[in-house]
Amino acid sequence: MAFAYGSTPSLAGLGLIEITNASPAFAAALATAIEGFGGTVRVVPVPGAAGICLLTEGLAGGPPAERDAACLKALIAGIGSGARTYALDLASADDLANIGGCAGLCRTLRIEQPEAAAFALSLNDFTTPD
Repeated sequence: MAFAYGSTPSLAGLGLIEITNASPAFAAALATAIEGFGGTVRVVPVPGAAGICLLTEGLAGGPPAERDAACLKALIAGIGSGARTYALDLASADDLANIGGCAGLCRTLRIEQPEAAAFALSLNDFTTPD
């Protein structure tokens, strides 16, 4: 159980959580936050054997097409390992061309591979990883 009523929330019961390091600042901020709630984290270049993986490819710099291609590669690696995989990307940006496409990648992947546990989380209104 990840949370208990009437007590401090804990992520300890989730097991190892991997975070890809495509966006090092976001990976470090996520790792710190998860560890602060009792979670066990490992920052990795490619998803491996964890039960949960957070992908930061959609938050990395560079053109959207490059971020999306990197996200797709990481999604495939994550579902290949059996991980519950969450692709993080931008929900809003100064320019619509910079909004990520990770949600569409996850939807398509789940259609093509129904056993895939691939989900997208779009981040909105942030200026720093913290």
